[in-house]
Amino acid sequence: MTKFLLFGDLHLKANDPLGTVHNGYNDRLIEKLNKIAILGGIAQQNGCLGIVELGDTFDRVNPPDYIRNLYARAVRTVREKGLWYWRVLGNHETTGGQFAGAGVDTDILSGSGNEYRVFSTPTLV
Repeated sequence: MTKFLLFGDLHLKANDPLGTVHNGYNDRLIEKLNKIAILGGIAQQNGCLGIVELGDTFDRVNPPDYIRNLYARAVRTVREKGLWYWRVLGNHETTGGQFAGAGVDTDILSGSGNEYRVFSTPTLV
């Protein structure tokens, strides 16, 4: 049986009202990014093939580049464990045919087969 760990709704943003700024970054943003690595460890310990992120990674269609880059680094830590990472786009990431994180996906996708995929429409896998 193939298993995936599922999670969603990170809503990564620069100014999270629940966090405070330390060293130039909102601590809530860093906490959420660190959870991706923690989830990677949990997925690996439980014999999962990978992680499926169920949308709303970002809080808007065009997040700042530094947030995209921090997210890309976090996902790479999961991929380095040999896990797949699939991301479904949420309502905060799509508008008028655009979707957030296009640059991120190019960075993460290099050299990937099915191990990293972004789904913007219903897809049979």
